[in-house]
Amino acid sequence: METLWDVLDANIPDELQPKYASKNMAAGTRDIPPAEANESKQFKLHAVVYYGELMHSLIEDGRRAAEMVDIHGLNKTKYALWRPHVVHGSSSFMLPPFINSEMDTTAWFNQVLARPALAAVNLVQDTRRGFQSAFTATTNTAPPPFIISARKLQKKPITDEMLMKGGSKTPTASVNTTPRVIIELKTGNALNRTFIKVSENRIDNAGRRIAIPFVYPDGVQEKGKTAKILVQLWSQMVFHECDYGILSSYHETIFVYRKTYYDQGKPMNILFLSETYEIGSSSLSPMFSLFLHTLETTPTDIPVPPINRALAAKFMSDSEVEKMERRKDTRKKKFKFPIGLQTTYTDQIYHLV
Repeated sequence: METLWDVLDANIPDELQPKYASKNMAAGTRDIPPAEANESKQFKLHAVVYYGELMHSLIEDGRRAAEMVDIHGLNKTKYALWRPHVVHGSSSFMLPPFINSEMDTTAWFNQVLARPALAAVNLVQDTRRGFQSAFTATTNTAPPPFIISARKLQKKPITDEMLMKGGSKTPTASVNTTPRVIIELKTGNALNRTFIKVSENRIDNAGRRIAIPFVYPDGVQEKGKTAKILVQLWSQMVFHECDYGILSSYHETIFVYRKTYYDQGKPMNILFLSETYEIGSSSLSPMFSLFLHTLETTPTDIPVPPINRALAAKFMSDSEVEKMERRKDTRKKKFKFPIGLQTTYTDQIYHLV
């Protein structure tokens, strides 16, 4: 018996890696506008935790659900619609052979990754709706889950894409105003190796993951590419009240999860980053599993390991930050921690270098 999981868990072949047409293509990323930066300060990001296994429990849940679907047990109409849209060679049909811009990245991401994953979720959740609704727009049925850009609203960031639950054709319906996943797309040049220093296991003597402090910008301040990307994605997740996110260049995809901890009533906002899933060595299973998890009526929290928040807590105190800066100020040049992740400082404090 061939199950849905057999199809989803097959590696995406190397030949579905379109070439980048220019080495100079969009290597940077935009900064968030002043109004958005000022509004986001009250919900600032405090720390980042690299947790490579972030998606593992969700993928296991997705596997159990997808193994219940017998592909050859589908009727002829559903089977005929399934194969051309999800089999990797077919899902890339008529896409450009190389990438010139973020728009081309978006086309590849949607057609080869996101749309097949959504169709699989639709098949698992509600076969009674008729599988055809995953690929065709009809006037007499409520829409299945879909991906759309954000509406332009005052002081709310416009995301590249958002996963919506569907089920209503009214734009103001709650299912069409509260996204389940925020999706931020970049070119390969912009994302390539950006998080290489973050994607390392930082574990203390007690076996806990170490939260890397993040210095959040106070308004519009100069920041590096990694900080820009994280502030952009974080602000979108906060303003749209979404706990799950995807950062992708199509060639590389990272899944993120935001969680708030409370110490004596004071919130600490932390962003968890998954391992990087690369085309050619991964499959549709992570994307499908996240979509399936977030499109449940009330998705549960993602299991995360114990973390060490001690250094991140110090960075939340202005007086503690001043003390740490004075200790670093060996040359009397008024040292200030830069905007963004304090990776090097964290490694020094915990003797990881």
